[in-house]
Amino acid sequence: MNVKLLRSCACLWLVGLFAMWILRALFELEAEALAFQLAARLFFVGGVGYTGLGVLGLVSEERPARPVAPPAHADLSALIRRR
Repeated sequence: MNVKLLRSCACLWLVGLFAMWILRALFELEAEALAFQLAARLFFVGGVGYTGLGVLGLVSEERPARPVAPPAHADLSALIRRR
């Protein structure tokens, strides 16, 4: 998985979250304001990207294969059934 892309999505999410908070708390902008809408879109794109990459990483994660013993010399005596 591309860690740089994952970090970028997390940064977008955090920037959008803090920008929305600052715009609402400090500047008292309504949710319909253009600046707030842009911050909300950053938050949305970052969150969806981060979640999507996380799910993709879980789905595409390769499960460890069973350890295969190295091939031993052929021992035919072990293959013969004894009655």
